[in-house]
This record gives sequence, C-alpha cells and structure tokens, in this order.
Amino acid sequence: MSYLWHTFLYDPILNALIALYNGPAGQNLGLALIELTVVVRVFLLPFTGLALRARRRYEALWPEVQALEQSHKNDPVRRSEAIRQLLRSHHIRPWAKAFMFGLQFLVLIILYRVFVDAVRHNDFTGLYSWNEKPDFLDRNFLGFDLAAHSVIWAGVVGWLLYLDLWLEDRKSPAKITNRDVIYRVAFPSASFLILYVLPSGKSVFVLTSIIFSLMIDGVIHIFRTKRQPN
Repeated sequence: MSYLWHTFLYDPILNALIALYNGPAGQNLGLALIELTVVVRVFLLPFTGLALRARRRYEALWPEVQALEQSHKNDPVRRSEAIRQLLRSHHIRPWAKAFMFGLQFLVLIILYRVFVDAVRHNDFTGLYSWNEKPDFLDRNFLGFDLAAHSVIWAGVVGWLLYLDLWLEDRKSPAKITNRDVIYRVAFPSASFLILYVLPSGKSVFVLTSIIFSLMIDGVIHIFRTKRQPN
C-alpha cells in the first residue's frame, strides 16, 4: 500500500510541485501551488465540460422534473425513481462532477502530506533524480506562512463558496427551499472550519480551483450569449 501511495500519488505531486517551484514559479511556493492547481484543472477540463453540459440539460428538463414531482408527490420512492429514469434517458449522470471533485479532494489530501513532510520538515524523500532538491522551501506568500493556519485565507474561500452557491441558486430554475438556504450557509461554514485547521496552502489550492471554475463559467456564458439570436 505504501508503494502504491508513493509511486502513483505522493511522489508525482511532490515532484510536480518542486519542479514548478524551481522553474516557472521562481521559488515562490504560493505561485507553485497556483500553477499546480491550474495544471490539475486543465487535466480535468473534459470532465468539467461534461458536468456543465449535464447541468444545462437538467435546467432544460426542469419543467418535466416538476411534473414528475407533482404527480408522485405522495410517493417519494416512485418520485425519485421516475426522476432518475428521466435523467438517465437524457444521458444526465453525476459521475463526471463526482469524479472531478473526488480527484481534487485526493490532490488536497496528498498536498497536506507534502506540506507536512517537505514544506515543514524539508523531507524530500521521493524526489526524482532529474528534479533539483531545493535547500529549503520559502513558505511566505503575500505575507502569509503557507504552512501555518490562516483565518483570512480560509475566510476568503468560505466567502467565495457562499457567493458561488448564491449565484447558482439565482440561475437555477427550481424554487429555492429552506434546505437550499441551509446548505448555502452550512457548506461554506464547514469548509472554512476545515481549511482553518489545515495549512493555509490548502486554502490557496481550493481558492484557485474555485476561481478557475468561475472563469470557465464566465467564458461559457459569454459564448452562449454571443450565439443567441438578437
């Protein structure tokens, strides 16, 4: 198990981070983290596209979903099955979005171990022979220690998550329920607490990923607006 962890997970992420740190990032750990996040998100672009396409199809099907909810309002089991069959018939499946979030979460876990071993303790075990071992990693980024806790970085992520969910609710054709409002507050709050107890470098990773997603949404919105007839 340790061999698989190091060979296929930990070592590649460690080497990618150090290669970026020594190269394009100019020995700036914060920039190296941002660049690594962008690389991961570019790799996930096909799955991002599938997830966005599924969301648009779901929005287009919303009247039919509402009709099924109304016709099976007294039978939650049949209602769920009917909606599932409708989504399946239109090739709407959540696996792309789930895979995308799962892989990012895995990278987040690996980065935590990289920060504990390499950043805090200068342990570069697993570094490939072609990768130059730095004397130390400069943990300062915009005046913050990326290996320390930061209420500011975690707070920015929590606020941006709330804003993202609020914008999604505004665009959604579905009526906003109390459950949606609770989730809109609870998820960013839980993310803030989790990121606060972790090194602030994790917040940089999550923040960059959120901004990347918002930029993709913005570009798609611009292209869709231009393609619409006047």
